[in-house]
Amino acid sequence: TLNNNKLTTLGKEMLFGLSRLRTLKLTDNFLACDCHLAWLSRHLKSMPRLGQHTKCASPAHLKGQELVNLQ
Repeated sequence: TLNNNKLTTLGKEMLFGLSRLRTLKLTDNFLACDCHLAWLSRHLKSMPRLGQHTKCASPAHLKGQELVNLQ
């Protein structure tokens, strides 16, 4: 779990080698939903059990939206 860690972004390499990962908890962070997190949005769409309820903190027009729902 990475809940409540004041994370603003995550690098792609973070999930490298974790193919058996079943859940990933990222709630209560300060994720900046920009082009640097597009990979994570795509990844969460392909593996819905990962990162459930992961929400954007910024930019303002995306605040509160779930990362998996972004295009």
